[in-house]
Amino acid sequence: MNLKNCSLHLLALVCSATLFASGGISFSDNGILSYGNSTWGTLHMNSRWQPVNQSRHFIPAQADGTQFEGVFKSKEGADLFDYTLEALTTDSSSVQLSATAQSQEGFQSNMLAYEGLLPIKQFAGTILTIDGEPLELPITFGGEATLLIKSARKVEIPTHAGNLSFKGNFTIMVVDGRKFGGPNFSFRFFFSQHKGVIHQSEFGAQVSAQSLSVSPLSLATVANRGFADEVAGDGKGGWTDQGPELDLSAFSAVSEIASTLSFEVSTTETSTLVLSKDPKRSNLTFGEVTVPQNYGSPAYLYLLHASAYTWGTVGQIKVSYQDGTEQSIDVQSSKDIGNWWNPVGFPNAAIVWDQQVNEANIGLYQSRFELRKKPIKKIAFGAGNDSIWMIVGATLTNTAIALPQPEFFTVRENNDWAPIETPLTIEPQSVLDFSAWNHAPAGKFGPVITTSEGHFAFANAPQTPVRFLGTNLNFDANFLSKEESDALALRLRQMGYNSLRIHHYDILLAGGWNPSEYIISEDMQDRLDYLFYALKQQGLYISTDLFTIRRIRNEKLNKLVANNHAAFKALIPISSDAMDEWKRFARDLLTHKNPYTGMTWAEDPALFSICPVNEDTIWAAINTNKEVKALYHAGFNQWIQTNPRPTQNDAALNAAINEYLAEVQMAADTEMRRFLKNELGVKALLTGNNWKYHYAQTPIRAQYDYVDNHGYWDHPSFPNGPWKLPYSNSQKSATQDLANIPRRMFLTRIEDKPFTVTEYNFCYPNKFRNEAGPLMGTYSALQDYDGLYRFSWAHYRKRITKQQPIEGFDVAQDPIGLLNEYIIAMLWRRADVSALENEAVFVVNSDRAYASGNQPASSPKAEDLVYKRDAHDHSDFGKTPPDFEMDYTYLGLTKRISSRFETDADSAATNAPFTELQPQVQYAVKTNETKVILEKAGNFLVETP
Repeated sequence: MNLKNCSLHLLALVCSATLFASGGISFSDNGILSYGNSTWGTLHMNSRWQPVNQSRHFIPAQADGTQFEGVFKSKEGADLFDYTLEALTTDSSSVQLSATAQSQEGFQSNMLAYEGLLPIKQFAGTILTIDGEPLELPITFGGEATLLIKSARKVEIPTHAGNLSFKGNFTIMVVDGRKFGGPNFSFRFFFSQHKGVIHQSEFGAQVSAQSLSVSPLSLATVANRGFADEVAGDGKGGWTDQGPELDLSAFSAVSEIASTLSFEVSTTETSTLVLSKDPKRSNLTFGEVTVPQNYGSPAYLYLLHASAYTWGTVGQIKVSYQDGTEQSIDVQSSKDIGNWWNPVGFPNAAIVWDQQVNEANIGLYQSRFELRKKPIKKIAFGAGNDSIWMIVGATLTNTAIALPQPEFFTVRENNDWAPIETPLTIEPQSVLDFSAWNHAPAGKFGPVITTSEGHFAFANAPQTPVRFLGTNLNFDANFLSKEESDALALRLRQMGYNSLRIHHYDILLAGGWNPSEYIISEDMQDRLDYLFYALKQQGLYISTDLFTIRRIRNEKLNKLVANNHAAFKALIPISSDAMDEWKRFARDLLTHKNPYTGMTWAEDPALFSICPVNEDTIWAAINTNKEVKALYHAGFNQWIQTNPRPTQNDAALNAAINEYLAEVQMAADTEMRRFLKNELGVKALLTGNNWKYHYAQTPIRAQYDYVDNHGYWDHPSFPNGPWKLPYSNSQKSATQDLANIPRRMFLTRIEDKPFTVTEYNFCYPNKFRNEAGPLMGTYSALQDYDGLYRFSWAHYRKRITKQQPIEGFDVAQDPIGLLNEYIIAMLWRRADVSALENEAVFVVNSDRAYASGNQPASSPKAEDLVYKRDAHDHSDFGKTPPDFEMDYTYLGLTKRISSRFETDADSAATNAPFTELQPQVQYAVKTNETKVILEKAGNFLVETP
């Protein structure tokens, strides 16, 4: 196995002028001790706490390799004190170190210490041993500089070369240099007098080195799969058996990993031990390897591994020692291992190999497990649950080597970085004021309608299509004072917006995060009503949802879904009680009279669109609660009795389940539409199913007034659970992926229906997020889309009213995000880019719509992690149906494309322009005077009149 850092590590040793070495311990010409990736020398802190160190300020007059004599100089070049260092060999791997600082006049020191510099990038997570007690150097900075001050007799420090130990009588201090922006941990042994006016002070220690012993284990006798997989779900393939687009074929035995350890990786077709308790995911639950007798008494086991469908205890390690004792070690997700898809590091799982493949990063982890330092007979690996545990390599060592850590990057105000205050207001009639584009008030030309050409228009101006450009408000950003609402409405109009999506408001309107009962807050309703009024006065049309994340307080439902909003979404279609609960809130919101507009929300033409339930895609929602899913399973068993379908194998059974789930979803949509239109008199247009890219959603979406979808580029993933730190981003370019967003959404548009994207973002801190404006603006214009809404303007009130740092999805104070909003306004809303004239339609028949998917309902895409699967649910019921193939969407780079559902259509010939298209390295189109060029290399050009 090649080592990525090997050449750099060797170069560092060669470049040091070595005068003396013992057991790997070496001394430079000015007495700096080096071992592994650590360096040691004397440190003096002057009265101003300025460091004066041996490497820069000691000038030896004599140096013979074992004794160094000379003078420490100040930064100004003045003599400070005489310094002597002796290094006497005591055996083949040890030296007796003695250092003396003396001055006849005395010198003032705030600290005099023998200091070791341990690079944070290499030592974070390293476990030091101090008098037998462990001290782990922290992976992340905890805020304090001093980690430890105490007396000690023996200190052991693992390095990449082996274990370095110091014996003596010491007072030690350990410092985290990140407090001061430094790159090192500092390990300090105080001199006998370490502060004050010093005339003479000494330091002595016996320094020993134990060379690193690395003993790779062969998995050849237990390996059951290779890295490549040709056919998904056939039970024969390699890796996780998810097909060629979801395998590890990019990795091989000669791949470089970011580790100083070596692993034995087989070059045969079976190179990996793949374990799972689910027999559909692996044919093995257990594998055992024999440890050669000459491997001594290892102290640590290192694994090169990863997992899939990751949760809980992924595996167990059982170590059988030659003395008859045993040791069991659990391998826990989010601690010792993570998912191979879009990998994120954990405390005991460092990413040592990763690569971009298709639309995601893939990777392998290195983990460390402490052993009992006794001869080992054998090591067994066992599956812990129905996760898949893929073990690529195993290695034993005699000392603890730090796991490789990512490089930390901190932005501070300096010569390279300057703070920016994003203005909260726009100068009226300035170049950034697009307010003249809006008519006012919203609703001036009647309610919004849809046209036969598949666009929006106004009832009193049906010949003029209208596009809605907007953004989202979330949580308490929807509940402002009157003055704040007026200011925000003007600001949004000046941005070129003519619409706003009021989103994630229901949680606060209905009593907050933990209400005791169902309630509509009068104060919150009044604030929301005034915001509606202020937006209407500025010509902004309203889009909203009737359920997002509010807490359910209903005696009939509390047991199932009280605080599980995703499970409530799943319950609505199959529970009359849940449907009634949804109706209660919808009625209360839509039929109350807004005192500022004098109209109910239902009758106000400024409310132009409603999604009854946000992101209610049934294949995701049913997996968030085991009991709710069981209700669907029971419902299917009844449905199949009156709707006979083939169920002779898994594929046929899953297709029947998909058809049933689609029918349940459509029936619920029909009832919600009837209630809103017929009972409440709602004028707004209705949509739904506004998330995902499944073929099975095509017949569902065909029944709506218009189609809405959501798409994110580099949505953060959440390895520790939804919306918990740390977040992880891929830092990939959407341009290099040939406009993945919005291209992924192209075929989810339904022929002759308006199409909107009420949530999209090129997510901060992706370094390519300035691609959002050119890509979204250009291709939404070429495809002739009807609504675009950035997610989001702000999640919190303070981000609207006060200066705040860039955070999360919000663009209100993100200069790059705001610039790209202006670009979209010009390219798309103003129609600087003309729509493509010709349209191709992809036909989805029943066979394709309800085809069985090979993926379980929890997909590897980052945004799917928002819906947390019930950890107790291990049912295969409701596997995710297939998505529109991304290869079919390439046609949309040069032609308008959409889809339609035809139950029994023979679609092979109709779909040939999509299915036979090969991806290109460049796509170029011209419309009127507009030229667009997109290149796989990452270049994008749009020229407009």
